[in-house]
Amino acid sequence: KIGSLLAPLAEGCRERLQERFSRTRERVERLAGDLGLDEARLAMEVALLAERMDVSEEIERMRSHLAASAALLEERSDDAGRKLSFLVLEMQRELSTMAAKLEDAADVMTVVEMKNELASIKEQVANVE
Repeated sequence: KIGSLLAPLAEGCRERLQERFSRTRERVERLAGDLGLDEARLAMEVALLAERMDVSEEIERMRSHLAASAALLEERSDDAGRKLSFLVLEMQRELSTMAAKLEDAADVMTVVEMKNELASIKEQVANVE
């Protein structure tokens, strides 16, 4: 379920980032107004802000953690519960970072839904341990 919720976030990631970049640039230009800021410096600062808004790395790490979790479940090793517990913590971190970076309410609600699913998984993992 988490993977299916993650897919739409990943698909629109670049477009949303471009939109946020444009909006941020417009806001900064409006605020800068007549301050005489250097255009190259302004572009660099806005690009840094946009980079901080990008969730593509978190999405890729989530995919990696989901794949590792599936592999652990197939492997059925004695320490699978401990390893799964660690992966759940890593997924919680990724989702929290995504929620902090995302601006769109629907995207944030998708992350909240993934967190809810992850809470259920955490309970199940505790039983495996």
